[in-house]
Formats: sequence, C-alpha cells, structure tokens
Amino acid sequence: MKLTQCEELLDYLKKGKTITSDEAKDLFGIGRCASRIHDLLKAGWDIKKEGITVKNRHGRDCHIIRYSLEKVTLELEDTICTGGQGLVIPATGDRIDIVKVEGNTVIGHRQKTMELAI
Repeated sequence: MKLTQCEELLDYLKKGKTITSDEAKDLFGIGRCASRIHDLLKAGWDIKKEGITVKNRHGRDCHIIRYSLEKVTLELEDTICTGGQGLVIPATGDRIDIVKVEGNTVIGHRQKTMELAI
C-alpha cells in the first residue's frame, strides 16, 4: 500500500532525520512541504522548525526552514498518572499531557503524541 505524503514525511522524521522543503520535493515529490508539516502539527506531532541560511544558485544567502521531530524524553523521576490509577506507561501514538509545575503553580502545559523507543 502506498504511503501518503504525511506518512512518508513522518516516517523520515521519526528516524531522527531533518528535512527542508527542497529535500522533501527531491525525496518524496512533496511540492508543499509546509502544508504537510501543518497537517502533522494539527494531528498532534511536535515538529521543530529551525531557520537556516544557505546559498542559492547565484551564491546569495537565502533563509529556509529545516524541520525535525521533537522528541519527549521521560526521566525516571517523572510521574505519569491517569485518574489515580498509579503509574501508567502510554503506548506509542497516545496523547499525553506534559505539565511543568513549580511549587503548587502550573507554569507550562502542552499535549504531545507519545513515541516510546525501547
């Protein structure tokens, strides 16, 4: 079965690789990489965007975006709980809440799609 452009792009990024729009076009025939990245972001994937400078064919500086997949690393002291059930290890693809707390104050919150590497 043929993969969609989003699936091809996500599989590539899951390998720890980075990609630019030109590379996506060359490797997968993706003409609108930013649109596929937007689709992945809407699906819950945490895609990192890094602005880089490259030379164009005329030797002039150009600014482009390099995309990568942000990874979540859970430390042993992190607690993952749902509904008082104790320690729950999420499965790959599950949505998890990441909350940063200082004292009794929540200072950051975001939701990520979990990917476990064992």
